[in-house]
Amino acid sequence: MDEQQTYRWVADPPSAADAARSFGRAVLSRRRTWLVLAVPWLAFGAVMATTLDEVSSPVARVGWGYAWITVIWVVVVPMVLGLVHWGNRRRFAVRLKPGVELTSRFGPSSVELAGPMARSELSFTGLQHVERVGDWVHLRQVASPLILVWPAALFPDHDLDRMQRVVAERRG
Repeated sequence: MDEQQTYRWVADPPSAADAARSFGRAVLSRRRTWLVLAVPWLAFGAVMATTLDEVSSPVARVGWGYAWITVIWVVVVPMVLGLVHWGNRRRFAVRLKPGVELTSRFGPSSVELAGPMARSELSFTGLQHVERVGDWVHLRQVASPLILVWPAALFPDHDLDRMQRVVAERRG
């Protein structure tokens, strides 16, 4: 990769908050996230329905059970999402302190990503997911639950398109 162009990006004060927002948007746009939120709602609603007064009809108990759990969910879910966002923002703040420089270099079939403490070369065929979300690119490697979030400025459009094409071809 020595002859390849190196792209550079320097973090500024709002970088960590922007990355956390991008990550949150991507997570909330997935059906899996909403399924993870819906299954407990369904289960807790059923439990609530069985604990209500037996004098009421079964339909009324189910209706009130889900009404109560919806009220609780409207309070609890935003609080949990807020705490998760706050934690993500703190983690991004450690990685993206103002002045930190990140770089990328593209080869024919891989990208080298580097920061002040590590350098990684990722093969395009080893990526399961490549998505641009706002000013950030989200990468997930095959068999990894982690999503890597890098500034989109490090991914020129033609190289990002190439990465996405390889991932799409591998998926079939």
